[in-house]
Amino acid sequence: MKRLTPLLLAISLLLTLAAPALAEYVSDKDYETLTAALAQYDTRLVYLSASMMLPQNGQPAGLFVTTGAPEQPEQSSDFALWYVAGGLTPRKLFEGRDQPAPKDPWADIHYTPTSHIQVFEHQGQVYFLVTLYCGNRNGMESLLYMAGPEGVQQVEGFYYGAWAAGSGLYTIRTSETTLPGVEAMTAEYPVFMTLQNGQVRRHSGLPITPADLGGLQNGRELLDQLSALEGEVSGVFYLPDDLVVINLNVDNTDSSDYIETFYRMLFLCVRDGVGQPLACPSAELESLLSPFVEMGGFWLPAGSMEEALLEGHYEPYPDSPELVRPQSFPYAAARLPGAGQTSGPLSVSLFSSHATASAGDRVTLSWQITGGTPPYEVEFLDVLDFALSHSAWGSYGEYSFTVPAGMRPSPTMLLWVTDAASRESTGFRMTLPLELRDAWSHPFEEVYLHSDSQFAGPGQRLNVDVYRPYSQDAGGYLDFYAEWTVRDARGRVLAQERQPQRHAVIQAYKTTLSYVPMSGATCTLEVKQETPAGDGSYYILGSMVFPILSDVPQEISQPPQTGGGLPASLNQRMATRSGPGTKYTEELGTLPRDTRITLYEYVVTDGTPWGMVEFEKNGKLYRAYTGMKRIDTSYTVPLGSDTYYTRTLSRSYTAYYGPGTAYATRGAKAPQGASVRVYDNVNGYFLCDYQSGGSWVRAWLPGL
Repeated sequence: MKRLTPLLLAISLLLTLAAPALAEYVSDKDYETLTAALAQYDTRLVYLSASMMLPQNGQPAGLFVTTGAPEQPEQSSDFALWYVAGGLTPRKLFEGRDQPAPKDPWADIHYTPTSHIQVFEHQGQVYFLVTLYCGNRNGMESLLYMAGPEGVQQVEGFYYGAWAAGSGLYTIRTSETTLPGVEAMTAEYPVFMTLQNGQVRRHSGLPITPADLGGLQNGRELLDQLSALEGEVSGVFYLPDDLVVINLNVDNTDSSDYIETFYRMLFLCVRDGVGQPLACPSAELESLLSPFVEMGGFWLPAGSMEEALLEGHYEPYPDSPELVRPQSFPYAAARLPGAGQTSGPLSVSLFSSHATASAGDRVTLSWQITGGTPPYEVEFLDVLDFALSHSAWGSYGEYSFTVPAGMRPSPTMLLWVTDAASRESTGFRMTLPLELRDAWSHPFEEVYLHSDSQFAGPGQRLNVDVYRPYSQDAGGYLDFYAEWTVRDARGRVLAQERQPQRHAVIQAYKTTLSYVPMSGATCTLEVKQETPAGDGSYYILGSMVFPILSDVPQEISQPPQTGGGLPASLNQRMATRSGPGTKYTEELGTLPRDTRITLYEYVVTDGTPWGMVEFEKNGKLYRAYTGMKRIDTSYTVPLGSDTYYTRTLSRSYTAYYGPGTAYATRGAKAPQGASVRVYDNVNGYFLCDYQSGGSWVRAWLPGL
């Protein structure tokens, strides 16, 4: 049972367990007994509690969070964490007031409470799970305790996690990815764990195939539904607690709206040989870090495979090479190394130690040979250089390689297998079950060009980054030379310069080219590759054109009078932040490409330009920030100021999403005593930065 004081509005914690529990929640009388015992040691108000009867001795026990700041408990270190059980002296697990004040809120760990606390029973043992804010870049920390007649002991501490119906214990793993020319992106992945006798182990899961699902009682129905879904299955994993996760790649490169690949995943809970879809509310909440803990965990039942589809892509935990060895899942045992051979034609199944990988990651590929007549002799070629061959024996083998930057998507592996009954080798060319995070994502271009400049001026240096893929078949990076051409307004060539590659950068994934036009109307860069004919002909691999502003001022349109805003449109879906950078909150989520926007200014954070845009959502007006790469406009965009002054709020302020009451208000006020950075003032509304819950917020505060 979860309770808040009347001052904080009492609510009940509804927990749905993965199996029928032997323990019971405490009665009101038992709860009063526990809180009375606690009151003798701590007079602060009870902010949160979770309690249950211990199955070992039938005594009530609970985990309690007390607070001395009932109006803003999640922003105060005046709190304590207590364990109280019938017949035992209350035990204080943590005292927030003993923490030293943080010198750096982004570097020093400083705990404050959240509203997330759970109690659950697993294998006849009661566990308590409480989550605290850390006040640093890690965000939150979950503490897992195991309760018994003698007391409570901490089992594990990890980044935000929960116990969920149908999937058991999980945590969240985050990783930041920076792509060429875009702001840093943060991705969240669930990491599933086994919990037994107070021991927690993270698992990468067992790679299986979609065909393995056919062994379930409703397998044929699941396979039919899976084949009807949009997207290609790129990985299936068997996880602890009989959970199956399926990755889908949805390629929208042929769509007029998007030019990217979307990742989706769906979950199946296997019970008594039947796979039931599970759904996660993160698509509705727009964040994996905002679960409905009060509703029983992270995942909620779904009625169909379509409803179980989630945004994202499951990535196995990379630091735990052991595989889950399920006994109950059909066909899975046959996929394990050393399993007995099956009759039928010779076949090979390929597995990867990673579901996704970045440049520099070490990936291990393993294969399982079935059918034919063992023993087997295997010859395979190096994944990165098909000129190097290797040999192996037996039904199971492994090969490791380091992923280079810019590797093409869907790399393959070649194996020739000779069994005892064959006179000739059978060849298998298989696509690696591996999603490359920084793989070449421009299928219609041989190279990708990026520049922070859209225009040029006489004497102004232009810098262009050239990205080219690692070619698996060629065993190296694409070679090229560059040619800069300056023309006047009539198209006549004024200057031309050829820039061959320097030897030191021929084998580089990224090369930066530079050129200074001295006059003219346009400057064009063409990246070329000589044809094999050797007659001077070439292929154009990519090009960029820069207008030279001072020579052609008529090409720059003047914006209409719109109160400072510029007409603009989106070239892709719009991910938003409250401020210009990934350290700011992202509560507004991602908006469709057809969202109508007005652009006000841009600022540069760590080399990445962010635009302040205005838009409507659910009938309300908002201003937020998004990467300028997502925005198209024909007007010159003003550069916003990054200077500010600091002041401390003497009272709490209503925070708006824009400079006026016409804009939506934020859910929480800017608190009294907060230190704010003031950047701008529009009609008496001040653009301010301040911290809330370990993250930065940018909002408009009236009448400072």
